[in-house]
Amino acid sequence: MFGQKTLGLFMLFIVSIGAYPNNQKLCSNNLKINGTNLITSNRKQVLVVGISHLGCQACRNQAVKYNDLYRDLAYHKIHDIDVRLVIVNEEHAAEFLPGSFYGKIRLFQDNAKDRFVEKLGHHGQRLNNLIFGRCGNLVYTQRYPQSNIEDETNYQQLLRIVMTVSKYKQPCQTPCS
Repeated sequence: MFGQKTLGLFMLFIVSIGAYPNNQKLCSNNLKINGTNLITSNRKQVLVVGISHLGCQACRNQAVKYNDLYRDLAYHKIHDIDVRLVIVNEEHAAEFLPGSFYGKIRLFQDNAKDRFVEKLGHHGQRLNNLIFGRCGNLVYTQRYPQSNIEDETNYQQLLRIVMTVSKYKQPCQTPCS
């Protein structure tokens, strides 16, 4: 039992090493999109955010793979109550947004007012995957080309990390303001 907890802590530490450039703390209170704070509204859930431009075929394929991820997590008995998967469509790709959902995955449209993608530091970078832990902290970033989950190795890495983060239940500290 102690060994499993130690291994879980070690894995989370390894996963979080490359979380955010410059080791800056990302304040989740400032990350709103269309009036919804994705981080705080999904508190106590692991939040997986895919940044996409649904105008490109590779990005639409990525959205399909997010549905596969949803299915594979369910197979491992990890459901919406534990993990929330969303895709944020870049501001300049609004005309390609097919609606509020892409299969089972909730879609959000970035805009000039919120600049969600820019605040995350991923403006102009497609196919990035971000994992926020239950407390709202950014714990992992998967950048292109490793974030292209059409590649089975990248997909399995993302699946494994989401499963690891979802099983680790840490106490939350006071959120930043």
